[in-house]
Amino acid sequence: AEAVLSDYWDSNAQKWPDREALVDSRGARLTWQQAAQKINRIALALVNELKLNRDDCLIVQLPNMAEHVLARVACEKAGIIAIAIQPTFRHTEVKWIAGQIKAVGTVIPRHYRDFDFYEMVKEVQPELPNLGHIIIVGEDGVPQDCLSLKKIMEYPYEEKYDLKELEARKFDP
Repeated sequence: AEAVLSDYWDSNAQKWPDREALVDSRGARLTWQQAAQKINRIALALVNELKLNRDDCLIVQLPNMAEHVLARVACEKAGIIAIAIQPTFRHTEVKWIAGQIKAVGTVIPRHYRDFDFYEMVKEVQPELPNLGHIIIVGEDGVPQDCLSLKKIMEYPYEEKYDLKELEARKFDP
């Protein structure tokens, strides 16, 4: 069978577990093994904890950071369509895009460049009946009605769920 992007992350984690896979401008440095573990945990959480269906759409509105890559690869692995949108998009664009694709959730920073992404999502959410999940990246305060990507990446979901269940969900090449 032909490989998809997430397959390469898995095989690289096997071949070069301790080599660097991701480095970003904020100082995050992840080996292939660390990245693969985080990707698996995000994918398992999306499927088993958030109960997202195959082909659901999740908006990823993040700047150029390690978590952006991890979230998008995890979505592919879980059969969820990641729609990456510019961090500069505001209420009008976010509401329009989320409505068009019936987004079930969004992955955002709490704040970035003096803008409060959480407040924006809360303001458009009443007009977006499908948008049930807000996943916050970063340390600066995760509101009660949101999930922390950091906590998802730290929780050993691979001990609770079988990674093989993702095989049937990942996208076909």
